[in-house]
Order: sequence, then structure tokens, then C-alpha cells
Amino acid sequence: MKVTLFGPILLVVINLNISRVKEKKITSLSEIIIEQPEILKVSQIETVTHIICVNGDLYTEYSEISFTLDSGISVSIEELDKACDTYWNEWEKRSGF
Repeated sequence: MKVTLFGPILLVVINLNISRVKEKKITSLSEIIIEQPEILKVSQIETVTHIICVNGDLYTEYSEISFTLDSGISVSIEELDKACDTYWNEWEKRSGF
């Protein structure tokens, strides 16, 4: 999935366990791109987006954001949030939690 941010961007990464250093806080977009974080869930609180990844949490603030699947199809944050909820609800059922 590709995430594109537009406008003034504030990017804060909390507890991103990058391969070279554990528990390193980074704010450099280039360092994040190198790690290719796998997105698990996205939620929006006013102008801040919380992106939960396998290896940590990203918080972004921007004027506009777009999400594009690997297939090239654009999806809204609402569609992405619904798909994440559906995936994890199904996972819980299969796992017996």
C-alpha cells in the first residue's frame, strides 16, 4: 500500500522497531520508507492520522492524504478502516479469541 501526504506535514514515529536499532524514535520520512512498514490499522482523530504498523506507530498531520493499494486502486480512509476492522474481527473468530 502506498500512502501519500500533501501539504504541511508533521510526522512523528513512536516505538518504530527498525531493523538496525530497536525502539528508536524517528521522524525522517526517508528512514520510514526504507523500512517499508506493514500497515495493520489506520484511524483518524481530527487532523491527525494514527497508522498502526507491524513494527510501530506512525502519527501524521497533513492537509490531504491518499491511500493506494498495490493494485493501483485508491481507497478512502473510511474504506481502509472498515477493511482493517473486518480483517481483525475475522482473524479473532478463526483464532478462537
